[in-house]
Amino acid sequence: MKQEELKYHREYFKKWYKKKANREKWNIRNREYYQSHKEKIKAHRRKYRIEKNRKRPKIEEIDTPRRKRDRIYAKRVKSKYGIGIATIRRYGLKTALEVYDKYHRKCAYCGEKNDLTIHHLDGKGINYLFRGLKPNNDFDNLILLCRKCHGSIHGKQALGIRKSQTKKGR
Repeated sequence: MKQEELKYHREYFKKWYKKKANREKWNIRNREYYQSHKEKIKAHRRKYRIEKNRKRPKIEEIDTPRRKRDRIYAKRVKSKYGIGIATIRRYGLKTALEVYDKYHRKCAYCGEKNDLTIHHLDGKGINYLFRGLKPNNDFDNLILLCRKCHGSIHGKQALGIRKSQTKKGR
């Protein structure tokens, strides 16, 4: 059949199936078919289940040339600048380096040197981006925090405590 004919048949079937009497006819026909072909249908389902449950490699396990190249690039960037590739993608290399250097690669609150993240002071960060809005990645709006302090800030924000009530002088 040609594409136009198929399209016509699909549209016709949709209109036909919308009528309640036709739907009931269709359902009765399907039940009758199932009753008369039970073994065939069960065999097909068994076969499909076996194929479906066969262990397939996860997407992460499939190593494409692009994934290899990205992993090598991420390692090179991490070793050269000490910043994760996700941070660079999110903020850009220049902005991320400026923020890291502004705070001497230490948490602005506790002075921790490991596991650092960039935090938006106005709260317009990555979640703002998910809502379809542009995050405020201005240099003055970004602060460098360790994961513990970053989590505690977001925990206090979730409880409704304002930033002015958090650790004073910082």
